[in-house]
Amino acid sequence: MIWVWAILAGIVFGAVGVYGSARWAKGMITEAGRPQDTSTVIAMGIMGGLDGFIIGFLAMFALLVLFAEPP
Repeated sequence: MIWVWAILAGIVFGAVGVYGSARWAKGMITEAGRPQDTSTVIAMGIMGGLDGFIIGFLAMFALLVLFAEPP
């Protein structure tokens, strides 16, 4: 059951990471003064999602292991 909660937390953090990173990349301006192209925004969203998944999974797993009832 710990794995299920950890994976769910990873998915939630990953979704937040995708949204936040994509919005941040979309608002960035290139050196030429133009907005970022779509491929950069997608790549930043994917990387943010992976980071968010890893952080959420590890954080929830650690919390569940720390506060789990002894068998």
